[in-house]
Amino acid sequence: PPVQRPFSSRYPPLSEGWKGYVIMAHAIIDPEAAWTEAQQLNLEAALQSFVLLKNEDGALPFARGKTTAVLGPSGVGKSTLLRLIAGLLPAEAGRVDVPQSEDGVPVAMVFQDPRLLPWMTVRENLEFALEAAGVPAGHRRARWEPLLASVGLAETARLRPGALSGGMAQRVGVVRALSLNPRLLLLDEPFGAVDPLLRAQLQSALVRLLTERSTTAVLVTHDVQEAAVVADRVLVLGGRPSRVVAEQRIELPHPRDGLSSAVAAKARAIRGALEACAPA
Repeated sequence: PPVQRPFSSRYPPLSEGWKGYVIMAHAIIDPEAAWTEAQQLNLEAALQSFVLLKNEDGALPFARGKTTAVLGPSGVGKSTLLRLIAGLLPAEAGRVDVPQSEDGVPVAMVFQDPRLLPWMTVRENLEFALEAAGVPAGHRRARWEPLLASVGLAETARLRPGALSGGMAQRVGVVRALSLNPRLLLLDEPFGAVDPLLRAQLQSALVRLLTERSTTAVLVTHDVQEAAVVADRVLVLGGRPSRVVAEQRIELPHPRDGLSSAVAAKARAIRGALEACAPA
């Protein structure tokens, strides 16, 4: 059965005029699943700014095994949307239903900062997360070790975070999240603080890992080229209350060359949508 996470009613109910702006929360993971009840999620940020989304069907599905990038002007609520889906912020009403993973967690999140515990080694950081998720001690190494090797960090297991570069630490953060075998991976500008060359390398590694594991992902980014390289679908948020003002399907095979004409054309289209919704 799905995990049902109720939201508190700490804010006054939304007026009837806003009730149409909802996410069909059951569609986050698998829009083709046979659900008997349409679960709705009305979203309101903790600081009283609305994050309300709508498409023509009143639903915002995120297809299983695909990556959706979310872009929009600063303050439109991109990071808030991720935190609401993850349960890190309360919503005004409703609940999020996330299908259980047979051998993992429903949702994992990668933040802008890797947030590694500085007194622990890389291995200890990874096993600490697995322990918290209830993975038995004898099964933990098999979860993280192949992933760490796949991102070129096999030799860092005994190092502490202070001995890692920013890019290395962020890769460890991605490995930590994926080792939990999440049904849904949320990424909040994970590569925003690294240089362009390293960012391209990290993007390639992320796409490969997501593809190999058929992981559903939602990526918040300000980088239109990153969206065009990584995502299968791009949503542009705008307005207040925020809404989906543009959508781009990116039906290009992976891996993608960020300098190719096809990727550049998609990036221009995304940038045009962003410029159209930018404040005057």
